[in-house]
Amino acid sequence: MHVSSSIMNTMQCIITDELAMLSQTGKLSTHPHIHCVMCGGHTTAFGTNLLGKMQKAGGLQPLLSTFACRTCRNAAKPVIMRVNKHMKRTSKRKPRELHASELIKHPPKMAFAPRERLSLLQHPALAAEVTAMACMRPDMYLDAARSCDYCNLHALCQAPCRRLSKHGWQVQNTMAAGDISATMGT
Repeated sequence: MHVSSSIMNTMQCIITDELAMLSQTGKLSTHPHIHCVMCGGHTTAFGTNLLGKMQKAGGLQPLLSTFACRTCRNAAKPVIMRVNKHMKRTSKRKPRELHASELIKHPPKMAFAPRERLSLLQHPALAAEVTAMACMRPDMYLDAARSCDYCNLHALCQAPCRRLSKHGWQVQNTMAAGDISATMGT
């Protein structure tokens, strides 16, 4: 740093004035600030802070003639470029959004096997297997006061709740004959 001679003379005068002021009052004339030699800015320094700076610099005269504020000291340092060792994470959101939009535009076609209808009356083994744990027609069971009077699967049913009412044998016989309207009360 190159400082002209006129500035140096001015600084010497200021330093001698400050030394005289400090010896008389115990404070600097710019109390509570110290002037920066480089930019002329003010930095707060009084009391123990000022005494610590004076001890570090080696007295008041070296402090006032060489003091640089933090901004000027940082600007004088060489800039160190730090390299980030970690790779930047890429977002997985974009590919997911693209995948989702493709699914919306072109949904996959599902191939289902054709349905096969089976009648339990025509397959007694299947009816016994299906009704082994539960009633297949709970609507009829509950409508007939918890009896299987009107159920067409009664002969093949293996459900534990299977039973006929006290007149159920008559109902079953008329159903076997094919006249269900007589049993329903119509």
